[in-house]
Amino acid sequence: SEAKVASTEKEEESEDWWQNAQAALGMTQKDEEPEQAKLEEEQPVEEEKTIKEEETPAEEEEIVATSEALEEEEEKQVEQKEEEEVKAEESEEAPAEEQQEERPPPEAPGMEDANLIVRVDIEPKRQKVSKGAKAIENLMSRPDREVLEAMAQEGWEVEVVDESKGLYMLSLPPVLYEVMGTSVSIPAPRFLTKLRDSRGRTSKFKERLEGDLVLQNGEGIFTLQLGFPFRTKLCISAAGWTRAKVGSEGDEILSSNFVEVGIQLPKVPGLTNIMEYFVKNYGTQSTQECTDALARAAARLPETPLQSIEDTMKEFLKPLTDPEGKEKKLVESRPGRPPT
Repeated sequence: SEAKVASTEKEEESEDWWQNAQAALGMTQKDEEPEQAKLEEEQPVEEEKTIKEEETPAEEEEIVATSEALEEEEEKQVEQKEEEEVKAEESEEAPAEEQQEERPPPEAPGMEDANLIVRVDIEPKRQKVSKGAKAIENLMSRPDREVLEAMAQEGWEVEVVDESKGLYMLSLPPVLYEVMGTSVSIPAPRFLTKLRDSRGRTSKFKERLEGDLVLQNGEGIFTLQLGFPFRTKLCISAAGWTRAKVGSEGDEILSSNFVEVGIQLPKVPGLTNIMEYFVKNYGTQSTQECTDALARAAARLPETPLQSIEDTMKEFLKPLTDPEGKEKKLVESRPGRPPT
């Protein structure tokens, strides 16, 4: 019996030991599980932190790039706005003539009856002024009528029609041309002239004056004397107009012309070439002559109003001071009174 009691106690002790061992193991597992869970939870956080730390520079770069792009866009918009404002100011300051398109041609009586239209766009003709740019500015500062009269050459007549409207009647001398064995003559052509101040406008040069000249006496104005194959005299009617522009560039006077002439041409072989040649050459030569006349006028003008008065007084007093034109003879190279 004692042996049984002893074995029973040993079994109970072994069971207790086993239970205690299991309990101890269970507690350890329970303690390890939260720590492991905690570690597992902390690991993703650290990973997320690392990812966030890795992503932060890229995001910052993207933000910086975006802000720079926005700043550039704003600067472009500001610059564009400033340019638009400058253009708007320039357009407001620009003369009305410059803003307008090319004016339509004037009405020329008889143009609708023409069967030959000759158009000539004459390039600017130049002439240097001996006294330079200041003399040109002096001429161009004069009223329109004075500029027109300065352009008029010997044999020209300028008649005022309505100066307030810029209207004048311009009469030119008669013309005689020899063209391809044919003489072409015209009596004094008369042009109704409309002047416009074109200061501030620049086409092919800096303009001062623009004028439309419309032919008024075109009925039977051309007389042609044909010499081949037989002598024949023809009277031909015409209509026409020209737009002249006067201005300057540095120390040069410039003028240009656009000419349009409508001719009622009879059917005669070779006549078309003769009339086209005549119109082109007459227009070109007249434009150069007007340019030369303006250059001479600019060189002759007094530089100041006082000089103008002095020149006028000299001309007025010259007959009184030197009635026989011997003033120069009274001046000798040696001192003393010249012999009588």
